[in-house]
Amino acid sequence: STWARKGHLGGSKTASIPALSRAGGRSDADTEAPLIELAWRGNPEHKNDASRSMTAAEFLVNLPRGPRYISLQKQLTPEDRIELMRRTDVYDPSWQIDDFDDTAALCSLADLIICVDTSVAHLAGALNKSCLLMLAFASDWRWLTDREDTPWYPNTRIFRQSQPGDWTRPLAQMRIAIEKLMQASRSGHS
Repeated sequence: STWARKGHLGGSKTASIPALSRAGGRSDADTEAPLIELAWRGNPEHKNDASRSMTAAEFLVNLPRGPRYISLQKQLTPEDRIELMRRTDVYDPSWQIDDFDDTAALCSLADLIICVDTSVAHLAGALNKSCLLMLAFASDWRWLTDREDTPWYPNTRIFRQSQPGDWTRPLAQMRIAIEKLMQASRSGHS
């Protein structure tokens, strides 16, 4: 694991992640903002990937400004890279993610993980991290139906599409949840 070998698991969250405090021109005062990690797309070879994943453009435009964001996407498409350049507040460590241990090391630092139905959701659950899981209309059976929670991972909240291919509702729910987290973070530090 690159992250474990390089000693990125100790100290403050900002010190643990190279250049995070510099991403987007952030000052040291901003490092108290929640750390939110992101995965908007799964393995493109998965048979249901087109339904369970979304584009970086669709996902990133819905993120409110304020938190510290880290992409957990290991392999970026050219379109992903363009969108990440537009969002200077999202740190991209993809060039440092070699394996699942690296992803787990990053997840262990997060205040919140937001993802679609990928291995990241299961990793967040296994690490008992707070997770917002955005699901396609016809999702995997493991997530059950008509629920916003899962018996497998008590810290996971589920946001589901109301129609096939329409991420509008889950993205709006995600934005509201992030804004509430920001509000709680500000009131906790005043």
